[in-house]
Amino acid sequence: MENSRETRNTPKFVTPKRILRTSGNVINGDEIWSFTLSNGDFDDKAEVIFDYGRCEGGFPVFTIASTSAPEGQQQVAFQVTYSETIQGIDNEDGDGPFFLFSNAMDSYRVCQHHATVTNDTQTVKPRFTQASQRYQKITLIDSNTSIVFSKVGFQAVRPDAPVKANFHCSDETINRIWRDGVRTVDLCTVSPEETVPAWDVTDEGTRVYGSHWAPCRHGTRWLDYKVRFKTKIEDHGASWAVRIITNGLIFCLDTRSRTLTAVEGLSNKSCILPSFEKGSWQLPETLDLSRWLTIETVAVEDHVTVTIEGHEVATVRDIYVKAMLGNSLVNTGSVAFGGPPGWVALYRDLSVTDLGGLALYDNSLLHDEAERTYGDFQVGTNKLACIIDGAKRDRASFGGDAFVTGRSIAYSTADFEVWKGTIQLLLSHQTKDGYLGNLCPIQAPEHDGADDPPYYGHYSLTYALLLVVSIKDYWLHSGDWSLVERSYSQLQRQMEFTEGFLNSDGLVQAPPYLSMTWFPMGGPVFGVSTGVNLAYLDALNAMASMSPDSKTASEYSHQAANLKQALIHMLWNNEQGTKTSTPTQPPWVYPQIIQKWQKAFFQPVNPYHSHSAVLPNGINLL
Repeated sequence: MENSRETRNTPKFVTPKRILRTSGNVINGDEIWSFTLSNGDFDDKAEVIFDYGRCEGGFPVFTIASTSAPEGQQQVAFQVTYSETIQGIDNEDGDGPFFLFSNAMDSYRVCQHHATVTNDTQTVKPRFTQASQRYQKITLIDSNTSIVFSKVGFQAVRPDAPVKANFHCSDETINRIWRDGVRTVDLCTVSPEETVPAWDVTDEGTRVYGSHWAPCRHGTRWLDYKVRFKTKIEDHGASWAVRIITNGLIFCLDTRSRTLTAVEGLSNKSCILPSFEKGSWQLPETLDLSRWLTIETVAVEDHVTVTIEGHEVATVRDIYVKAMLGNSLVNTGSVAFGGPPGWVALYRDLSVTDLGGLALYDNSLLHDEAERTYGDFQVGTNKLACIIDGAKRDRASFGGDAFVTGRSIAYSTADFEVWKGTIQLLLSHQTKDGYLGNLCPIQAPEHDGADDPPYYGHYSLTYALLLVVSIKDYWLHSGDWSLVERSYSQLQRQMEFTEGFLNSDGLVQAPPYLSMTWFPMGGPVFGVSTGVNLAYLDALNAMASMSPDSKTASEYSHQAANLKQALIHMLWNNEQGTKTSTPTQPPWVYPQIIQKWQKAFFQPVNPYHSHSAVLPNGINLL
C-alpha cells in the first residue's frame, strides 16, 4: 500500500479539491479555497459548493480576510451545509441531523456562523467537528454584505493512524478496496480523549450548546418525578427533556417568540424518525427572559406540567412515549439537555426527586462537579480508545461493529488498544441477568456500580453474541489471553442468558426488545431468525475455543452441533437451496449477512444437494 508506513506527527489541514458550482455573486481567488461572496438587495444569495474529492473530517475552519456590511451592522452571517453524498448537499438539513445516541460530533449538518465586520483577518472555527463529508456549501445570508474568504478547510482532530500492515496485488481494483478499507478503519476508530467535550462546565453553570439532547445516565429507569433547575439563556433559547432514553418529551423555550413548545421524539424536528408537537404556549409577559429562570417540570403518569418562576406555563396530557431501547418501556426515562442549532444556555442547581420528595439525583452543574457532569450526561471526552459505528454518526460503540471492524484493525493499523477499549466499555455494561452491553456512547464512563447499567447500553441480542465472538477474535489476533481470562465468566453469563430464549425446536426466539439489528437493512426480524441463531452458533464455537478446560469446551461444541442441526431442519429451504431469514419469509429474501455466516458454518452450502439456488420466476435480486 502506498505510504502505508508513513506516520504524520501533526494533524493535517485539508482543503477542497475543486469547486462543484457557484450561484449568485461569487468571485474566485488565486486558490480554490479563496473567494468572495457578495449579496445585494434582491439578488440570489451568493454561495459556493466545494468538493473535497473524498470524505474528510475535522473542525471546519474559515479564515476571513475582510467583511463588509451596512453602517451599524457589526456581524455578517454565513451558513455552511455538509454532506457525504452529492444528493444531500442541497437538502434543507444537509445529510443530517443525527440524534440517536451520541454527542461526539455536531448533531447538525447545517450550521450558521457570524463574522465580525472588519478589514482585519479573523478565523471562525466552530466548537464541534463535522466528522465526515465530501461536499461543503457556504452561503452568505445577509443582504448588502460581503465576505472575503482567504482559506477554508478542515483541521483534523488527530494525525492519520499509522498503518502497520501492507497489501498489494496485481489487480488495482482490489488494491483500491484495500486502501479504502484501511482509511475506513482510521475514520471509524477514536484515540483516547479525542472527542471534544460537548458542554462547558464553568463556575457560573454548565453551558449547553444546541445539539443532541443528552440524558442523565442515572435516570433511564425513572417513572414519575419532579425536575428542578435554573437556566440563563445566552442565545435564542433553552431546551430540556424528560421521559427520555433516546426519544422523549422535549421542551423548547424560545426567547425570540416568547413561547414554550413541547415535542415528542428524538429532537424538536423530525429527522430519521418523526417528531410530534404536543403543544405550544405563550410565556407570561411578566417573565424576564434575560435573567436566571427557575424551571420545574413534573412528570406523572401520562401528563407533564412545566412551571417557570412560579407560573404554571404548560401541561401536556395523554403522553405515550415508547422508548426505542429497553423492554416495552412507556413514559420511562431521564432528564436531558440539548437544543436546536445555535441555541446556548447555562444550567445549574439541577435536582430530581420522586413525588414524595426523595432525592433521585442532585448536581450543582458547577465547575467542581465537572467530571461528574461530563460522565453522568456522556458529554465529556472519551476515556478509552474505541471503535465507532460510523465516521459522521452515531460515533457510538456497538458489539456488531467490534465484530466487523476488529478484524479489519488487525490487518491494517493493528491498533489493538482501540479494539480492547471497545470490548472493555461494553463488558462493563452487563446486566445482572447476564445480558452483555452492546451499545454505548464513547463518552460514557465504564459502568462500575452494583445497579444495572443504563438502558442505553443494550440494543440487540445479536450484537451481544457478536461481542462474544469479537473477544475470541481479539485474543487470536492480539495474543492477549488476559482479557479472555478476566471476562470469561461474564461471557458464560451471556450464554446462559441466551439459553433462556431457546424454543422447543432448539432455536433462539428473541422477544422484540432483543431483536434490533440492521441485518437486513429493512429493519429488525422478530421471532425466530437465522441472523440471531447464526450469531449464537458463532458465539458457542467461540466459547468452545476460549474454554479453560476440555470438558467445558466439549459442552459448548455439543450445543453448537445441536443448534446447527436445528438450523438446517427449521430454516433450510431444500427446494431453493438457501437458508431463509425466518420460517415465514420467502426463500428469496436472503440477506447478505446470512449468506456470509452460512458459508462459514455450512459446508457444503446445501446439506442435501449441490445445485445452485434458483429464484422463482419474476424475482430479481438486482
